[in-house]
Amino acid sequence: MLKQGKHLQEVGVSFQLTSPLKLKEAKMFVKDLIKAMGVKKVSMSVNKLPPGFDILCGIKESCIYLGYWGELNFVRLFLASCKPFDETKIEQVIQDGFFLASKIKIDVYKNSPIEEEVNSCH
Repeated sequence: MLKQGKHLQEVGVSFQLTSPLKLKEAKMFVKDLIKAMGVKKVSMSVNKLPPGFDILCGIKESCIYLGYWGELNFVRLFLASCKPFDETKIEQVIQDGFFLASKIKIDVYKNSPIEEEVNSCH
């Protein structure tokens, strides 16, 4: 039997920008997230929803979602991976990047071995 991973980490991140986000900048930001998480991109799709957009990036380890509400300059990220990653690196990518973000809210939903998740279903 093939193994997919031994860990499950799911993190939500929300922040508001002080200026509009362009799609090209958002795609570069997702690439920076991939690097910070230490994962591998397998696909990327964009759903244009003027004045905002969604980006769904399939990674070998799971997925990255970026939702942008253009009328509010609000960004919501969902990061899921079977490979553990450091949430503080994600916050650093936001702070170091071209974003002028107000308060960054990080919610860790899951960060445990997959066996714990399986056992919690019984």
